[in-house]
Amino acid sequence: MSKACITLNLFRILTKKWIIDRRFFIKSFRCASDLAVNHRIVLDPLCEEKLNDGLKHKRHDGIVTAKRVSLPRALKDATFNLIEKYPVSDLKKKSDDLVKYLWSRRVPVESDVILQQAKQLELQFIKEEGVEELSELSLEEREVLENKLKSKVLLTLRKKIYHWEPIRYDAFRSFLYLFGRLSFDYNAAYQVFYEISRRAVDFAPKSAFHFGSGLGTTIWACNSIWPTSTSEHFCCDVSDDMNTLARLLLQGGREEDKMCIPGVSFRQFFPPSQKIKYDLVVCTFSLNELPSRDERLKTIEALWRKTEEFLVVIENGTNTGFSMIADARDFVLKLNQNSHQADGINRQAEGYVFSPCPHDKDCPRISREDGTPCNFEISYEKLSQSNSQKEMEKGRISYVVLRKGSRNAQIAGSSWPRIVRPVSTPSKCVHLRTCTTSGQLEYSVITAAKHGRDMYWCARACQWGDLLPAATPDEADSTSTDSSYCEEFRESREPN
Repeated sequence: MSKACITLNLFRILTKKWIIDRRFFIKSFRCASDLAVNHRIVLDPLCEEKLNDGLKHKRHDGIVTAKRVSLPRALKDATFNLIEKYPVSDLKKKSDDLVKYLWSRRVPVESDVILQQAKQLELQFIKEEGVEELSELSLEEREVLENKLKSKVLLTLRKKIYHWEPIRYDAFRSFLYLFGRLSFDYNAAYQVFYEISRRAVDFAPKSAFHFGSGLGTTIWACNSIWPTSTSEHFCCDVSDDMNTLARLLLQGGREEDKMCIPGVSFRQFFPPSQKIKYDLVVCTFSLNELPSRDERLKTIEALWRKTEEFLVVIENGTNTGFSMIADARDFVLKLNQNSHQADGINRQAEGYVFSPCPHDKDCPRISREDGTPCNFEISYEKLSQSNSQKEMEKGRISYVVLRKGSRNAQIAGSSWPRIVRPVSTPSKCVHLRTCTTSGQLEYSVITAAKHGRDMYWCARACQWGDLLPAATPDEADSTSTDSSYCEEFRESREPN
């Protein structure tokens, strides 16, 4: 290749990089323009001390997301044994259709909302009929009008209001769920449990309660994180076919074999007694199977009362999933406040948000009203009908981890900001969007020149969902949206 060609190619690469950097700057600046800008971040002293002792930046305590998670070999083998034993035509297509439907589901519309909309439609249709007062009509005319209005209102409501119905997981649908969601569900639970194990290093659950246990993926994830400590797994799922399938997975796909994880029991109904408590209580992808908000909150209350240490609630990372998670979070925190007001400090009800929020205040995502959920991305290996094929996919979850007791500042990361959007790492700077202990969403640009080499490399090692090992001096004055800093940021990113 001639020198002229090399020069031309180099010029094209540099020009393309300049355009990308400029576009990235404009996009980042627009996205951050309505967020509080925090530019007085310093490295947490505890993290700095560990780095001085030889800890690598990419292994700091804020890294709480597992990099690559695969299904346990026993679970994967059991799944393919079942697929070979019970072949289903068009398995992939049918399971994909079920998964798409699950992601598109919304919460059922409450009865009072339906009644309110019905009254508004009725008044609207009465005006369209040109009737000012129903008392002016005769009894027969009124009866005819009321029947007409009723049919029009019902027809309009059917078109306008989302029709929710529970999913009945029979044997066939449970099998489709196995192929389409097993890996995603396992990875979602694993990621949350992994963070608990990273931050609460002394916690090792002896007993676990799995509500809406489904395929038993939370049992497998719990066993992967704490392989020797958990001696009891109580599983509750209304579908007997789903329970049977979960048991078969634990038996390696063979009915005559013993379950590979001991201490597992299955029930179809919630146990009435509240006296028995469990170290770890888990509710995954089950709240949307309940017919109303009242039922969801009653279930969350019952689960919280059965919790000894941690309550974990996970849903799809959609607006619907996030709204249910936010309801559960606020409800438990409200129970905590009510117990303080009524009984002083009630240790049985006292609790706080362990993860992902670094605070117990109102969720800033909801207060912004921008229609974006608080969710986190996970990577998982999608199942295929051939055991040799590997295909990685990404999905999003919304979750909350609630812990009994009071917030402890000594726990790793308890006051560190949570990274709530993908980390951008153009040359020589790191762009972060975080949720902080003040209950605000903040935008930060970290460079080695302004924040130090250790802070820069720790931030660069972080991913979406990790904790930023940072402290903010003079926290009351640490946030700013003044134009001077925005101008400084613009100049620092302007290509030369």
